[in-house]
Amino acid sequence: MKRLITNIIVILTLIGSVNSQTDTAFWFAIPRMTPNHPSSGTYHPGGKPVYLVIAALGPTTVTISMPANPSFTPITYTFTAAGSTRINMSGYINTTNPVASIENAPENTVLNKGLYIRSDRNFITVYYEVDNYYNRDIFALKGANALGTEFIVPFQRDTWNASDGNNGTYNTPYPDGTYTMSPYSTIDIVATENNTQVTITPSVNVLGRPAGVPFTITLQRGQTYSIRSIDKTTANHMGGTKIVANKKIAITIKDDSVKKNNSYDLQGDQNIPKNITGKNYIVMRGRISRSDCNSNSALITEGNPTGEQVYIYGTTANTNVTINGTPAGVIGEGQRLNWNIANNATYISADKPVYVFHTSGIGCETGGAVLPTIDGCTGSKLVPIVRSTNEPFYLNIMTTTKGKKYIFLSYTDNANNPVTYAVPETDFEPAGTSGWWVLKSNKKDFSFLPIGKIITVFTTSQGDRFHLGVMNGGNSTGCKYGYFSDYASSRGSASVLTTGSEVYEACYGEPIQIVASGGLSYAWWLSFSSLGDTTIKYLSDTTVANPIATPPTGVYIYKVKITRACYPDTIMQ
Repeated sequence: MKRLITNIIVILTLIGSVNSQTDTAFWFAIPRMTPNHPSSGTYHPGGKPVYLVIAALGPTTVTISMPANPSFTPITYTFTAAGSTRINMSGYINTTNPVASIENAPENTVLNKGLYIRSDRNFITVYYEVDNYYNRDIFALKGANALGTEFIVPFQRDTWNASDGNNGTYNTPYPDGTYTMSPYSTIDIVATENNTQVTITPSVNVLGRPAGVPFTITLQRGQTYSIRSIDKTTANHMGGTKIVANKKIAITIKDDSVKKNNSYDLQGDQNIPKNITGKNYIVMRGRISRSDCNSNSALITEGNPTGEQVYIYGTTANTNVTINGTPAGVIGEGQRLNWNIANNATYISADKPVYVFHTSGIGCETGGAVLPTIDGCTGSKLVPIVRSTNEPFYLNIMTTTKGKKYIFLSYTDNANNPVTYAVPETDFEPAGTSGWWVLKSNKKDFSFLPIGKIITVFTTSQGDRFHLGVMNGGNSTGCKYGYFSDYASSRGSASVLTTGSEVYEACYGEPIQIVASGGLSYAWWLSFSSLGDTTIKYLSDTTVANPIATPPTGVYIYKVKITRACYPDTIMQ
């Protein structure tokens, strides 16, 4: 039987910048959570429930798999249109046997537990939500922005009170004593390719390894490895640990049951590689209220430090750091500078790239996030998010001087009526001399938004973008804190979505999804056809990011022009 073949080649021509935490593929190493926080009562055991929260920009099928574990049955979810879902993963968490759980434990061991989340058609955002009533946070997955070969790992080192920043003392061991269910800080690594060599230099003594002595592990695609702190003190938190790999990996930071005054809460995020850190950052203050853990009243007063902090880590020697225009110190590779947040916006500038890790929260309940730089063309044009619980819901939004006039939220209300909310320009104030504007302290409460529905934050200002921090929780329960922003500037990419390749061979009649990363606008055209006629494009739409191509048998070369926000016109193919 004769087989008819269609060959497609995709070439990119672009103008401006694209890259995103909105992506089609995500890797994640799930950290182990203590089941002992809380130790008893309605919400015991801890570590549950957990969810993958996914928001899609259009029709697509999402597959959740464990490439290194063939016994794991992939989970699929189909979006028939733009929307969101909250997939309960609690059934895969074993609170009494770490070997049987999808969490990355036991530590100091190569495991087959890497999670791979793939959308077959449209862009999605994904976060992992730990929603135990008293010990919660979200881990915002960063897609391609999480993948790299060289990392410095940031951690909190709270210095407000003598014991603040320590992990909780929920110390129940397993009966055989081989593993403890107590909360610790961990660094969790997942490999994206076979034969990945990972060299780790701990900044402090860690479980089974001494400080400052590099060691190397080998991981296959989807395999994971967890590094655990030697004890619960802030002095032995692993900030400044250096990790280098010969192929791309992703890293999760987890700090379990962190003490703040008399409260304990989970902090965590997915890390970013050194190559997308920057020199300039704006820290948007959250709702920490250290003087009165049950009140937000202290937040309104500028210049009033209440225990909210950032931790700045150097990526190279002799890095000079300036905060709000005043020199703050000099740090080297892996060295840390702490700063107490006293204002609604704090402007951090360095003469070399740095990491900035932010401990924020509500009341004394904390969450942690690796912040995006404001350098280059970072920031988003459109981000879908989900409010997952009925507790207070806060947004931190920063944008440019012109862009503050054009920030919108779209959603459907509880009666399924479409709503578009324009954030008033007067809700913003300048962030020092940075050229960016942030929401005022008393304008961050977005608890009027519906629960469990996709909420799209977007800007209509050409050439402008925004950064978005999300905070959901209560001042006596726990706080979920994460950033949903594009962390990097990139020249972009275009490919066949199914394979990620720029060249694709398909059977005749097979619809082929081609895709470009998000920009201001798109223009696809057929530049070569073996049939000779390029006037017939065989595309479902020539002006969207992800058209479907259905050409007849032959060879076809498609090109796409992407208008970018921040750079002069560029041609690339």
